[in-house]
Amino acid sequence: MAPTAATRDVALEGMSLHCEIWGDSDAPPLLLVHGLRAFGRWFHSVGAALGRDYRLIAPDLRGRNLSSWAPDGDYRIATYVRDLAALADHLGLGRFALAGHSLGGRISTAFAAAYPDRVAALMLLDSSPEPDPAGMARIRAEVEHMPDRFASWDAAEGFLRALHSKASPLDIEIRLACMLRETEPGTIEWRIDPACTRQGPGDAASAWAALAAVAAPTMILRAAESDVLSEAVHRRMLAACARAEAAYVEAAGHMVLEDNPAATARAMARFLAANYPATRARLDA
Repeated sequence: MAPTAATRDVALEGMSLHCEIWGDSDAPPLLLVHGLRAFGRWFHSVGAALGRDYRLIAPDLRGRNLSSWAPDGDYRIATYVRDLAALADHLGLGRFALAGHSLGGRISTAFAAAYPDRVAALMLLDSSPEPDPAGMARIRAEVEHMPDRFASWDAAEGFLRALHSKASPLDIEIRLACMLRETEPGTIEWRIDPACTRQGPGDAASAWAALAAVAAPTMILRAAESDVLSEAVHRRMLAACARAEAAYVEAAGHMVLEDNPAATARAMARFLAANYPATRARLDA
């Protein structure tokens, strides 16, 4: 039977981060960081696949789902990195593996560069220091055309299905639960702080410098149909990172964990087996 997620709310400096957690408490820890408009439970397929061997921890980043909104509207990469460091300290994580999708990959790269002694292995899932203009235009258009609210759950579901055509019924169900809430009868509103999508991920030069500074073995995964991570930038990333290896997922676009979850989990499992074996002894490494 696949592991069932537990949940935990962690108080950090006047804020609270909600976490989804899979696996045993004594298993090697793996911290999962979602993208711009996602949430911790987005990694449920990875939790089901890897939760027998690892302790997976997936926080809702500040401003999303059940985590606190930033009181000062601060959603910079450096601030997310501080949140992750504080979360790892609170949970007693010494050295751990780290994975991030899209914006989460930018955050994870910056964390690995800032805390090289804490990151045993890094996985970047269709994340780019220099996103393709086509993908950025698509994301901007999606954000600009998001309705402020919906009159029914059916209308909200239809909107999400149109954006995420490859997502399974379970993925859509999870998106509805984690992205939206009914504030009053007939009013369905977003859980995300709008300020999250207005603050950019930072400049490309800083992102490239962080990638070059990563010391841990790093898997750089590209979805074959991605409009965010181009083939050319993927090659540059592999050359820029000292201990990088490539991974590819076919039949998937940027939302790789929804488009082809089984292949994504297999790629992660192979990389972890070689670089971060699932043995309890690693906790003392």
